[in-house]
Amino acid sequence: MEETAQLTVSIFNVTPLISIDMRVNSPNSTHPVGSPEAALADNMDQFKNILGQLMWIEKALLRGIPILMENASNYDFSEILRKHHRIAKDHVVELESVFKVFRKNPETIKCEPVAKIISENELKMKQSGKGSITDAAIIETAIKVQQLQIELFENLIQQSEKMTLTTVVPILKAVKTQEESILQELESL
Repeated sequence: MEETAQLTVSIFNVTPLISIDMRVNSPNSTHPVGSPEAALADNMDQFKNILGQLMWIEKALLRGIPILMENASNYDFSEILRKHHRIAKDHVVELESVFKVFRKNPETIKCEPVAKIISENELKMKQSGKGSITDAAIIETAIKVQQLQIELFENLIQQSEKMTLTTVVPILKAVKTQEESILQELESL
């Protein structure tokens, strides 16, 4: 029998503008539906799904930030992007270490909301060319992505604590703190 767990993550505290609907299917589960073992397996599947999406986001940032830096006309913003690129490299390593806790090779799972945000930003950059309008579009995009990442990291931290994955909690909290710092810098522009 197929088990399905649903997790909805909303971004922005006031009005959810983005939501992710992640369904985890466990068709090969040997645990009875509703049992603690089945719930733990579903929680672990959700955890790995979100972790894979965060890995995809970080790798997308590694590919995309250099393009954004080329299109940014504001020096302060370019410097924040440069810093974010260095931090994203570190985050990939940190996320890989979390995967290793599960004895799994790092997996990327496309994060559709972020892919949509990136696609919309690419269109805005093509339409407006280099300048303050493009900078505003890039900053808006970067803020949305940061907010999404922070929300996903918060979810992983809560799940880690609930499942007593004590070795990954400090790693996730450290990465989340760095993401919050980048968000504050972006919002100050």
